[in-house]
Amino acid sequence: VDPASLEVVKKYPSYPYPVDFTSPALKALVKELAPALFVITGGNSNCISYADGFDPGSSPKSSADNYLSTYCEGKTYYGNLEPALFKTLLDFAADTGTDLVWHLNMAFGRGHSSAAYEPWDANDAKGLLEAAGSALKGAMLFEELPEKGKKVGFDITPEQMANDLAIMKAALPSKKTLVYGVLNQDSDQDKTTVTDPIYQASKDSIDVVAFSYYMNNAWRRAPENHGSYSGSGRCKFDPKQTAAFMVEPAHRATLDTTSKHFVELGESLGKPVQLIAGAPCTHNKEGTGYGAVDAHVGALWYADALGRVAKQGVRVFARQTLVGAVYGLLGTTTHKHKLAPTPGYWVAVLHKRLMGPSVLGVTARGPEGFSAYAHCSKGASGYTLLLVNFDGDNVTLTLPSHGTRAEYVLTSPDGLTTGSTLANPHPGRTVLNGGAVLAVSKKGELPALDGRSVDGSTKLTVPAEAIAFVVMEEIADGISGC
Repeated sequence: VDPASLEVVKKYPSYPYPVDFTSPALKALVKELAPALFVITGGNSNCISYADGFDPGSSPKSSADNYLSTYCEGKTYYGNLEPALFKTLLDFAADTGTDLVWHLNMAFGRGHSSAAYEPWDANDAKGLLEAAGSALKGAMLFEELPEKGKKVGFDITPEQMANDLAIMKAALPSKKTLVYGVLNQDSDQDKTTVTDPIYQASKDSIDVVAFSYYMNNAWRRAPENHGSYSGSGRCKFDPKQTAAFMVEPAHRATLDTTSKHFVELGESLGKPVQLIAGAPCTHNKEGTGYGAVDAHVGALWYADALGRVAKQGVRVFARQTLVGAVYGLLGTTTHKHKLAPTPGYWVAVLHKRLMGPSVLGVTARGPEGFSAYAHCSKGASGYTLLLVNFDGDNVTLTLPSHGTRAEYVLTSPDGLTTGSTLANPHPGRTVLNGGAVLAVSKKGELPALDGRSVDGSTKLTVPAEAIAFVVMEEIADGISGC
């Protein structure tokens, strides 16, 4: 969740769709995804005040007092988190069974009056840290920091960043709170001169290697685009053009390259790896991606991405974002700012319910636009396949020997895209096993998401442009691995 949607940033006094974190319906929808991370992060996070008492009258000092970095002031990112709102967020995490991770204010209170390094002052987050206590499960300080530390207002070395992370770690109210390393993405920061040296320098202060991934950024910086932002195929205002970009195998494969780097980095440091903030379209012109990311093609992309990162060894995929803009799992409509699940939400729910944490190797014969992944089933002895068919034709498979299976096939009556726009957003529709369009009640209650039972002797057909979760039972000896 971006702090802009919390209405603490002066730039956004009237955020289009402010999120009500007291909503029982929202809590019910998020609880279906638990256990999960609830991460507050975004450009605004770098600049917000969490001083002692969260007193807006005393902190932050106004921008006229030169208390903000040039980055914060230039972006007009500044504001103050109210104690009541922070308590609401703590209650939300507790009620939904999610772990709260907070991105602290790396650029607040330094970098304006001097070009020299100034250590991060933990007092600028004292109020938040004291109010959170052990309820704060994770903390991060740096994100998307290039070699020249423009966001903090001065150049900063890996050793200085490590010092700041050590200061943050010492200030955390609980020794159980995880410290996240710098949240970089390979497309914006050179891994050999920026990301890797930072992690090597700060390895004694961090618990988690973290990275972000935006496919439009990764593709624009791909070698075939000469490492610049001049590459074609980015997210567009036309949803059909965006859909074409999202389904292209070469574009989706950039997630493999990025994940592989961070997993290797994590292994070298003995740290787990988490993808925090992953989306196909962001850092792009406002209004692009609508009708695609919030439609069925967005669900296809998300299902494939979940399989890809797990296969590489990434432990957690925190989708950008829970609510808001075009890439939320929960979309918004212009009708009373109503929350509505996007097609990607149904993918997240079924993935959470059916696929366990143990990842298996699997191969499948199919067209280039067909992906296959496998995990040990959650709470069962068999295994679950995740099959994603971007292709325009059905794909028929002969499965390994098994007794029965349960099939959960997601399709859409809309096709890949819709007419959703920034001015009139409306999430795409999803159908399970050819039934009625999936919808939630006003209380956030989900419909029955039951699989259809199929005899294991029959072949499996994955429809064109469909996602299939297949839970296989009574596996022949020596095949499962679970």
